[in-house]
Amino acid sequence: WLTRIDQAADAAGARRIGADDPVGSLLPLERAIALTAVAAAGRAPVLVLDVVDPFPDAAAERAFLAALPALVHESTTVLLGAPGFPDDHGIPGRPTVRLRVAPDDATAPAPEAVERPDIDQPVLTGKETRR
Repeated sequence: WLTRIDQAADAAGARRIGADDPVGSLLPLERAIALTAVAAAGRAPVLVLDVVDPFPDAAAERAFLAALPALVHESTTVLLGAPGFPDDHGIPGRPTVRLRVAPDDATAPAPEAVERPDIDQPVLTGKETRR
């Protein structure tokens, strides 16, 4: 797995992660790579990733997506939850379906949002509830 993590870091243009590096000391991209490696180690048929630490920019988001093929087996379906990712990117070499989840009373997408009918699947939910 350390070799896979190195390959992922190289693909992302990130610093290689050492076996003794504390997770808390890693930058968001490095931390995402390390935690994804742990999650992918079980070889589940579906891997659900929720991006908790925001990436600093779209380049880091693309870099994370570029790292995934080194970490996740090609037969694994990846569900990636994030507030937003670059409109023109998915996991390299894999089919992509983007679900834009919004409550049915949500406002329209921002004018700068790029609609991609080939990959976009709008999903409307009931009214959002807050606790």
